[in-house]
Amino acid sequence: MIHIIDKFYVDGGNYEFTLLKETNSVDKKGNTIYKPLGYYSNIANCVEAVRKIKCRELTAKENIELYEAVTAFKQIAEELVKATEGLK
Repeated sequence: MIHIIDKFYVDGGNYEFTLLKETNSVDKKGNTIYKPLGYYSNIANCVEAVRKIKCRELTAKENIELYEAVTAFKQIAEELVKATEGLK
């Protein structure tokens, strides 16, 4: 499993990658429970999905002005770029 940022992870399968989000729960054995968010053909698509999810979560939490949203969206994108440095 690959940690992207925050509570987001990617798990590889035979034919695709699964985007997962860590929950605040554990199973009976004490293992962290992850919620599947989608299936993607490559990791780049998973990272893009994380960007979109984080932007949606931000706007769902609170009412903000457009310029605040644009600034926050840029910060999210920069955080992901930093996390994926060296992949290109």
